[in-house]
Amino acid sequence: MIPENTGALERTAVTIPPPLRAEEATKVPSGTGDTVEAFVEFPFGDRVQISLRPGCSLNLSLGSCGVQAVRGHPQLLQWHARANGAADAEVWRKAVGDGELAAVSAGILGEVLGSDAGQDTTSWELGNLIFRDSQECGGSGNFNREVHRDHCENAGRNFGETYNCWVPLLHVTSYPLGFCLPSSVDMELDVGPATGLWEGDRTSLRRRAEAKLDWRYFPDLAPGDILLWKSDLVFHAATELAGDSASERRRRRLSVDLRIHWKRPAELR
Repeated sequence: MIPENTGALERTAVTIPPPLRAEEATKVPSGTGDTVEAFVEFPFGDRVQISLRPGCSLNLSLGSCGVQAVRGHPQLLQWHARANGAADAEVWRKAVGDGELAAVSAGILGEVLGSDAGQDTTSWELGNLIFRDSQECGGSGNFNREVHRDHCENAGRNFGETYNCWVPLLHVTSYPLGFCLPSSVDMELDVGPATGLWEGDRTSLRRRAEAKLDWRYFPDLAPGDILLWKSDLVFHAATELAGDSASERRRRRLSVDLRIHWKRPAELR
């Protein structure tokens, strides 16, 4: 059962093009789940090459490391089937902004958190809903390539637990999300301010030669899949695959990023 939403939805007008043609829908990297080389940005434009290992090899979960992929969820597949019924932009706007996607995402999050959490949770609130398009902003994309987490330890305590839900609208063929496993992050030495923020900010990672950051990704993402992670725990970024040609980097990546505040009964009083 999908819990009640107590927050107002932010309706964002977006234009979403038709799905990729079959010959364009080559998944990245190739569906093999191999380790791939990619570039990621640290604060102040520090671009670094990293190795992205497949998260599926560790069976990553919200409980074990704060990040999890759910593949081919029936309710999400049904939502995509309705949303893909036409290429008209107005149909897409309604599909993304009418609240159904947020409700479906919250329901999947409740399932993943477990039956006890689902029974005890009485409400959720949508913090934001952002449409991501790699061809916006002059072709540079409106997504964040700098390593970051969306909340630090002291942020959002009044909201309960906060989670990111990332929903691909097409097969992911470029700029896959990379996740840094929390167990590899030294919170004292590796964490620092993001570009342009005050010195006390703790939402980004410093580049440190001694750090042994463990980067993971989820290959072969497609409509029906959803990525979930703890907003204050998991550092992440859009990565650029090493060796991609200019035409490969221009392959469109369309997704929706939702931030959901998950409230428990004691937090509602």
